[in-house]
Order: sequence, then structure tokens, then C-alpha cells
Amino acid sequence: MYSMHNKLRFILITVCFVLSISACRPVIPIDDPDMVMEDLNTALAKYNQIALGMSREVVAQILGTQGEDIINSSENPTAKAMPEGTFLRYKVNGFDIGATFNQGQLIIKRFSWDKYLDRPKTDALTTTEKYEQVKIGMTYAEVVDILGSPGLITMINDTPRRGLNLSGTGIDIKVDVSTTDYKTESYNWWPEEDENERLASGMLITFAQDAVTMKSYDGNYVTDD
Repeated sequence: MYSMHNKLRFILITVCFVLSISACRPVIPIDDPDMVMEDLNTALAKYNQIALGMSREVVAQILGTQGEDIINSSENPTAKAMPEGTFLRYKVNGFDIGATFNQGQLIIKRFSWDKYLDRPKTDALTTTEKYEQVKIGMTYAEVVDILGSPGLITMINDTPRRGLNLSGTGIDIKVDVSTTDYKTESYNWWPEEDENERLASGMLITFAQDAVTMKSYDGNYVTDD
């Protein structure tokens, strides 16, 4: 059974994720994969510079944009109950950085690809046989050793490891951001035997604190071995 702390972390991450999704639109094709990877590395470098506990002003200075306040555009009742400036979305080199603030402090940060941007054809290739060898609980290094190549990062979530709890009405969030971050990361690989469909049939593996918690391929999700 989840602890209350883990439930609340899940709620806040879920709200941040839902708010980052906009109306449906066509997928954006990639004309220059090398440029996309360069933009990805630049956006990741900026993401890694922002830290939990920072103010909105410092985050905006690092990311080079004030961000979009997305409270008013949300249909989520939990989000609408939050004060303005709680959820911000930043566009950095075409990538999404989501931020949740409380009392002016950054308490959750999230990095992801634009939902509608195709992934470039990187060297993150493997085989379905190797993918089946990946087990829940393995480290990223162990997975790379099995699959034969590093994955393409697709999403990162950072939250406080401890001290996340609600009080009173559930709107006042008390957070201790001085504790160690709790990090989840998702990576894509593609089956090298299916070159023509590799973008559509990617393997996704998610890690929490450098341990596999979920893997999926062709619509099949595994969270327990």
C-alpha cells in the first residue's frame, strides 16, 4: 500500500503531467535529427541547472523564459483550486519543462519532449530478445549493458524525497525541499530488426532512483517480474 507521502507525490506529478498536454495536433516531423539532439542536450543542461527550492524568478532567469501559467487553462478541479503561479510550463528549445511552485519555491520539476515531436533516429537500438532480459529493479547501467546502447531520454520527474504532505483543506502544501530529490526517468530504445517502424514501436523503460520500475513495448506494460 502506498504511504500518504507517495500518494501525494503521485497526485502532484500527475497534475503536472496532465496540465502539460494540449489539444491534439499533427505530429511534427524531424528534418534535422542532429539539430534536435543538440537542442535536447541544451534543454537538458538548463533543466539540470534548476533545483528544488529555487524561486520563480531564478528559474525564469536560468531557463530564459517567464513560462506559461497554466492554472486557468486546466479543467482539473484540483489544479483550479491552487493559487495562480503554482503550475508553470516553459518551452526551452522546443522541449517542455514543467514546474510546480508552492509559496514561491520550486517543489516539482519535470522534463519531457513536446508530445507531438517525433523522436530522432538515434543509435538507441536493441533487440526484442534483449529487451525481455530487462528485469524490474535493474539499474540503468545494467540495462544499457544488456541492451547494448544508451537509451534516448524522454521524460524526467524530480520531487522532494521526504516532507511532502497536505494540511488543512488540501490546498496548503508543506514541502521540505532540503532533502534528497526523488527522481524518475524514462528512456526509449527501438528494435533494430524493425527499422521502418522503430519510431512507432519504441521500447520505453522507466527508472525510479536508478531502478527499473516499469517497461513497455507494443502496448504491453510490465511493472512486476
